[in-house]
Amino acid sequence: MVAADRVARKPLVVGKSMALWRQDLELLGGFESVANVLAEDHALGNRIRRELRAGVAVSSLPVWNIAVEKSVGHFFRRYLRWSVIHRTAISFPTYLAESLLNPIPLAVIGYALRPTSGAAATLALCAVLKPTLDAVAFSRLRRELFSWRAFGVVWVKDVLLFVTWVHGLFARTVVWRGNRLRVHSGSRLVPLADPTQSGDPDVTGFSEKLPSLHGTAAAVMSDLRA
Repeated sequence: MVAADRVARKPLVVGKSMALWRQDLELLGGFESVANVLAEDHALGNRIRRELRAGVAVSSLPVWNIAVEKSVGHFFRRYLRWSVIHRTAISFPTYLAESLLNPIPLAVIGYALRPTSGAAATLALCAVLKPTLDAVAFSRLRRELFSWRAFGVVWVKDVLLFVTWVHGLFARTVVWRGNRLRVHSGSRLVPLADPTQSGDPDVTGFSEKLPSLHGTAAAVMSDLRA
């Protein structure tokens, strides 16, 4: 996120670590205005710049977010949902470019298709440099050493993330708070059973039809932390 802001001049926001002024949120219509948007943090960040003409500042200080008692299955299911969010919230070329952030599976596929010495060298280089990059980022943010035994975990993690990325190319449904929903452009949510929605729908005011999805402000904040 810091690199995207400094290199590409494109600030990125994540709900867990973003803060905004209460009056700005009220001007945008509150959390209710994005009640039917799965990537509500992304939508609010864009609307603050587009509608309020306000700037978005990216802090260089890390925000601690500690997840406990989470299984690998929980991690995988979460990224399956996030892949659908990303694919519907950003442009297709940008989503394709995201795969370059995870080069190990791409190098494996390249070697499988053309097992040359150059492909083998590329695979070996990716297999060493990508975990090293993760280790440096971990050490800089946590201010503690990254265990070299965790390198194998990085490889497994990257393979799982590649599977979720491929999933995002084709999937357009998610299960959110017990409801299976279709995700349209802009990560807008529509129930699968609603026959009136087709194409790229306008779902403004649609939250009244989904009382189980939304609750008090405290419940909304609980979802943002989930």
